[in-house]
Amino acid sequence: MITIENSRTGLPVLKKDDRFLASSIDPLREAQAWAAKVLTGIDPQESLIVLGLGSGYHVSLLKELSPRSEVIVIENDPEVIAQVLSILPQLHDLAIIRVPDWTKLNENRTFCDAVGGLYRVAPHGPSCQIEKSYYKAVTALLLGRDKLSFLHLVKARPELLGLLNPTSLVEFQDDNISIKTLQKLFSPAALTSRERRIWRVLEELIV
Repeated sequence: MITIENSRTGLPVLKKDDRFLASSIDPLREAQAWAAKVLTGIDPQESLIVLGLGSGYHVSLLKELSPRSEVIVIENDPEVIAQVLSILPQLHDLAIIRVPDWTKLNENRTFCDAVGGLYRVAPHGPSCQIEKSYYKAVTALLLGRDKLSFLHLVKARPELLGLLNPTSLVEFQDDNISIKTLQKLFSPAALTSRERRIWRVLEELIV
């Protein structure tokens, strides 16, 4: 159940399961500190994938401070989405992905487009604390460091599948994906130029 309470500064803040989804004292100040950390060293070409909509202030500020960056939010609670959009109508054009089953995220076009290029993962603390198991799985997927997550990410980049050896993909048992893992997965038939491309792309994901 979602309720709304005013912070000490007077701004409305969402509360879920008796836990605030932003600072109950000064949500804007909290959002500024969070956004500054996320945007440190940002590449304008990077998409920002925010895990959790919270009370929306951190996302609104992120868009304001980095207008050239694509901002995408993964939020699992439709009530949170509805309440935030009522408080912050300027976020109506925000790309919000709601896929309750994280294993189906790679069926979402917006998600696939984002992970098909450079991206930065920006977890929102209060949201991730309340939905721990969901956001832990989504984070692992976006980092691609375990077998299942790696395969899901590769599916989001179908042009890369032809560069990998199907037999090796099925057989590899590494708990954590590394560059050595990738060496095992390359197809000997892959063209040199295409091989360089997959190195570049996959190093973004696992290094």
